[in-house]
Amino acid sequence: MDYRQQIIEGIAIGIIIVAIAIILFVMKGQVPNDYPETSTDINVDELQTGDIVSVSYRNHLGIFISFWSSSTWSHPGMIYKRSDKEIFVIEACRYDKEWRGVIVIPIDKWIEFNKKNSLALTKISGPRICNEIVENALSKIVT
Repeated sequence: MDYRQQIIEGIAIGIIIVAIAIILFVMKGQVPNDYPETSTDINVDELQTGDIVSVSYRNHLGIFISFWSSSTWSHPGMIYKRSDKEIFVIEACRYDKEWRGVIVIPIDKWIEFNKKNSLALTKISGPRICNEIVENALSKIVT
């Protein structure tokens, strides 16, 4: 490929990058605002298996997800309370090299990763989920 072709491709890539940046900037103003009117800290002692925790990321990916899902909440996870002292979040994520994919992460680690974001808790309203069902489902996850 000659030098002229490389310049044309470089300009085309630059135009695409600028277009994506403009789209993300415009989308930021279109993100739904369904934050709760009041917020409370997540009380770990009151969590039950099946409760849903959600995160609203304010980075470009979070804005993109919120735009397409029509919700502020861009990332959910399910609480798994193995015992009073063993509480986890089951989620699909990519925090770092250790915590990525479909994972079972301790609640304190999950809160640490998400402490700079808006968090929400939705309590389970149906029948209680027993730990055997959760363990059975987790055993089927391919890592």
